[in-house]
Amino acid sequence: VFVAVFPATNTPPHESAHDLKRSLEAICELTGQPKVDVTGYSMGGQATRVYLDQGGEAIGKFMMLGTPNQGSALARTSLGLLDLQRWGYDTDWLVTRKPLSQEDRPALGWLLPVSGGSVNPQLSDLNSRWESQRSQVEAFKLLGSNSRFTLGRYFIPDVGDGTVTARSLRLGDEKTTYLSDSSHRNHGLLFSNPQTYLEMRDFFGWNT
Repeated sequence: VFVAVFPATNTPPHESAHDLKRSLEAICELTGQPKVDVTGYSMGGQATRVYLDQGGEAIGKFMMLGTPNQGSALARTSLGLLDLQRWGYDTDWLVTRKPLSQEDRPALGWLLPVSGGSVNPQLSDLNSRWESQRSQVEAFKLLGSNSRFTLGRYFIPDVGDGTVTARSLRLGDEKTTYLSDSSHRNHGLLFSNPQTYLEMRDFFGWNT
């Protein structure tokens, strides 16, 4: 199992896709295999889709874990706070609770909801080519959480993982599997959920 670590957590998908490409090429060269099975966590799922959208061919099976394919309302809120900060208002008491800076803007732009009072041309464009991206992988699975209070469309409370709503995970007609294990169902700990490992084991065939 290899872990691709991007230069920064706020690297936008169109940039991290290039880093992913180099990582996959290195893994293929090291293992002698033509393809690599991939789990894209959170925005890493979007980066993987950008890689596929650019003609990437080194992915076998592809799982997305907690990926905001329809965006996240929290991104819109965060950008609003950064706008106020840039206009001279004192928002430090809010943005410092969870470190947020103007450097986060490119990534937050990718995470804006595609509907519900906002527009996200980058993500909408990527979503419009999902069928083409899907055709480039051997199998695909959506995995996420629907057990936490999450800010939804028009700031209406919804269910999800605290950051990404369950409905934001959806992509085309694909079925979404929701974690039922009671532990680690918030966004930052999805990869630590025991059921996540079991889902990966079965999907990728680690038990054969």
